Amino acid sequence: MTVEEVIYFIEMTIVIWFLFQSGYAMAVLLVGRVMIEYYEWGIFENPSTLYEKTINTLLTVTAGVGPFIYKKLYKVNWFFRKILMLLFLILFGIAGIVIYQIVSISLRSLFL
Repeated sequence: MTVEEVIYFIEMTIVIWFLFQSGYAMAVLLVGRVMIEYYEWGIFENPSTLYEKTINTLLTVTAGVGPFIYKKLYKVNWFFRKILMLLFLILFGIAGIVIYQIVSISLRSLFL
C-alpha cells in the first residue's frame, strides 16, 4: 500500500463519516421524533458493562450529531426547530468541506 493510497483512504473515511452524519441529521430534520426514538432504542441508559459503553460510543460517533442537536432544540417550537436544524446542516456541510480540505492539504504537504 503506497502513501498515496493511505492518504486517499483517510480522505474517503472523512468524507464517508461526514456524509453519514449529515444523512442521519437530514433524516432527523425530515422525520423528527421517529428518528430520535430509533436512535434512543439503540443506546443503553446508564451503561455498566464495556459492551454497552462500546455500543453507545459507536452509535454516538457514527450517528450522534443530528440527534444531539435536535434534542438541544426541544425548547424551541416546531417551526423554528426545523429552521435551526436546516441551518445546522448547512453549517455542518461547510465545516465538513473545510475539515476535509485542511486534512487533505496537510497530509499531501507532509507526505507527498
